[in-house]
Amino acid sequence: MPAAELESLVMRRLSTFLASRTAVLDAVGASDDSAPIRKVLTAAGRALGVDLPKLPTSELRGFLLATVTRITLAEQWLNVTFSRRSLRAVLLGAPPTQGAGNRSREARAHEHDEEDLLHLRIEATLQRSGSEIRLVVAPGVADERPARRDESLIKAVARGYVWYERLVSGEVDSLRAIAEELRVTERYVSRIFRCAFLAPDIVEAILEGRQPPNLTVEKLRLGAPLLWTEQRKSFRFRSP
Repeated sequence: MPAAELESLVMRRLSTFLASRTAVLDAVGASDDSAPIRKVLTAAGRALGVDLPKLPTSELRGFLLATVTRITLAEQWLNVTFSRRSLRAVLLGAPPTQGAGNRSREARAHEHDEEDLLHLRIEATLQRSGSEIRLVVAPGVADERPARRDESLIKAVARGYVWYERLVSGEVDSLRAIAEELRVTERYVSRIFRCAFLAPDIVEAILEGRQPPNLTVEKLRLGAPLLWTEQRKSFRFRSP
């Protein structure tokens, strides 16, 4: 098993997950959390995501022992399973080294509690190269690329939402009115307008700069499917 590559892949995936405000709150937030608690969770997640690759081995081991219940490696994918309660405790200030000592008992307590389990899946293939086995990450996996914010793309998404709100509120009565106001074609407005109906995970990826290279303003100008499943297929997103 390629231990070094496995560790690097897991660290990159964890860093990407922790950097996402939406992902962290969806995973460890509670419906009755106050605004300050949500702020602490997301800020701690962001900071941990940045520091994770640089942590000393002992601290990294403490964090993993405190939060990870198991890692499953298959031929086509890798799955990291966390305890939501344990991860929340760490983000709220419980030192990982303290959690490490209780990990076995706590992890077993939640091992079969499906609501507590958080699964982070990574598409990767085990391939033999000579006498070695290597992990090959699928080229379409957006989560593993460095963030690359496309301001033109973000502006297009924002325009789509603004135009939608103007229509719903009755401020304008048609896309043609918007086109005439901006002195652009109605065809252009109608296609950018569809940005208001992009899948939530696609919008989040765009705002965080994690969109795949083929998702550009030019691509949107050609028209985006209305169905979320078709959007993910067209823009090479994995289903959430």
